[in-house]
Amino acid sequence: MKYLDKSLNAITMYRLLLYGLTILALLGIGFAFAGVLSMSPVGLIISLVLLVVSCWGTNELFSRLFKIPANIESSYITAFILFLIMPPVVTVFDGVVVVLVGIIAMASKYVLNFYGKHVFNPAALGVFLIALGGIGSASWWIGSKVLFIPVVILGLLIARKVRRFDVFLSFVIATVIALMVDSYFSKLPMVDVLKTAILSGPLVFFGAIMLTEPFTLPPTRILRFVYGAFVGMLYGTTVHLGILHSSPELALLIGNIYSYMVSSKRRVILKLKEMRQMSPSLYDFVFVPNQTISFRAGQYWDWTLGHSKPDTRGNRRYFTIASSPTESKIHLGVKIPENPSTFKQALRAMKPGDELLGGQLTGDFTLPDSEKKIVGVAGGIGITPFRSMIKDRVDRHVTTDMVLFYASPDPKDFAYKEILDEGRSVGIKTIYLLSGAKVVPPEWRGPTGYLTKELIEAEVLDYKNRLYYLSGPNVMVESYKKLLREMGIPHSAIHTDYFPGY
Repeated sequence: MKYLDKSLNAITMYRLLLYGLTILALLGIGFAFAGVLSMSPVGLIISLVLLVVSCWGTNELFSRLFKIPANIESSYITAFILFLIMPPVVTVFDGVVVVLVGIIAMASKYVLNFYGKHVFNPAALGVFLIALGGIGSASWWIGSKVLFIPVVILGLLIARKVRRFDVFLSFVIATVIALMVDSYFSKLPMVDVLKTAILSGPLVFFGAIMLTEPFTLPPTRILRFVYGAFVGMLYGTTVHLGILHSSPELALLIGNIYSYMVSSKRRVILKLKEMRQMSPSLYDFVFVPNQTISFRAGQYWDWTLGHSKPDTRGNRRYFTIASSPTESKIHLGVKIPENPSTFKQALRAMKPGDELLGGQLTGDFTLPDSEKKIVGVAGGIGITPFRSMIKDRVDRHVTTDMVLFYASPDPKDFAYKEILDEGRSVGIKTIYLLSGAKVVPPEWRGPTGYLTKELIEAEVLDYKNRLYYLSGPNVMVESYKKLLREMGIPHSAIHTDYFPGY
């Protein structure tokens, strides 16, 4: 699994999804040419071209009109999803419908946008509105049996990448329950109904790929579980209310409304005030938001920075908010290597007054409100959520029994030391660990090497009675999770910081 995670961490979630959807599209066209899928291969190609052009063109036009950085990956992803759920073009009218649904889908991100944040899944809204208007409907041909295995593989990769198995599993369980209840009252064979829904329907594609869209997900694990179960019940239940009737897209749109109600409502414009280089590779960016931000210490945002010619990783990233909710300014701590992505190059090149966007706020890596004792483990730039937590506790004068192990291979790369050292005033002790250093400086007086059972036992006498928070590179986090489990720490007491891509 670690090799899979290493590969997934080398690519953003959006790029992984785009590549996966492209493969599914090519497989669909190939199966159509081979006669395995009873659809016109030429019609599929025309449909794909029309959707890519209409989605891309609409996204570019509206981004210029609304002066919002365009995420070109977003338009391509929407185009491919629509391609996989809309019937192929056969007539000129079909072509008009396909272009219209692409325009509606992408325009909805800007028009049905409240405080800079879109509410609905664009593809779902596009197909719902054309069906409501009586000019077309989704066929969801991606649910074909011949594409089941490729869809499952992509779905599992996406769910693993974004760590959203909670949403997918709650959705599947709720859907199965709803289908069983529906088949019972309809007097249909329950096994056949379930087999058809899973193997010959879009359930996996819908649940793993469309339902897990980050921008329309609730911010916390419990809310996401409710979201998945709620959409699953709607997905598996047959209902007709006037001109409305059950469909996957309607279930998702209703779920989007719930998600919007329980999530942060605004997309924030952040204006750079200053940039401070903390070490040769670590930078602290300080932004002034255009509105008051409400968040919990340790949560993360998706950040969009418009720049010319973005590389394959795009213009959107996920970073933890390094500042405390008590601070009026937003701190962003970033590690920028020698050969950075175009996003980080553009970030480093920002001047005071330049802007970027903060979008979906999410994350469960937050300290409990109780007086539970804590052990924190941070590696490298994984210190950012702890900077937020400690500053929050210091400013609010909340005493917290926490021991924080902060590991870095270079003493120069220990960031935010002034804030971490302030934590002593509220009971938070930071132990700086020179981990993985090739040469130990003669002036170094702290522990060296990787975090071990012996070091934890020496510094934390009651280590079995604490909660553990791990933040840093995925390899480090997984390694220390294994160590803690070997020390008898229950899985429920270990919390890890994860967000889908740097």
